[in-house]
Amino acid sequence: MSEKAKNILLTIIPVIITGLICSYFTRSGVAGWYGKMATSALTPPNYVFSIAWSIIYICLMLSFYRILQSPNTNKSYATRLYWQQLIIQVLWCGLFFGAELPLTGGVVILWLVLTVFQMICTFWKIDKPAAYLNIFYLCYICFASYLNWSFLYVNNLVTTF
Repeated sequence: MSEKAKNILLTIIPVIITGLICSYFTRSGVAGWYGKMATSALTPPNYVFSIAWSIIYICLMLSFYRILQSPNTNKSYATRLYWQQLIIQVLWCGLFFGAELPLTGGVVILWLVLTVFQMICTFWKIDKPAAYLNIFYLCYICFASYLNWSFLYVNNLVTTF
């Protein structure tokens, strides 16, 4: 298998698996306990999340492919951050929607924000367009973090905010 084909598979397959796992947890949570709870006034309709994640996943794949194809030989840290944020995504979805632990999810999503920020900074040193491709993702995760924490507040799961 050529290096280019290997990089394409390393780019596409993990993101698809991540998306399927996160989608499973999200759908079950929204259809179950989460759907019965109060949400922030800024929570968009459910279809917006599908559109946003589709854009994010496409940008993630394109950016990581650029990193893998880069002639820069020092990309192991960037690769580790990329894989780490995929794992944290699954962890957050599993905790928040699957295990019904929105407070723990709130902590994990802050970890995700920091990891994505760090990933962007690291990508910047290797390939600036790859870093730019993840700006929407960072903005979205910051907004999702707000939604997570406001969910806790509006449902009296935390008393101060």
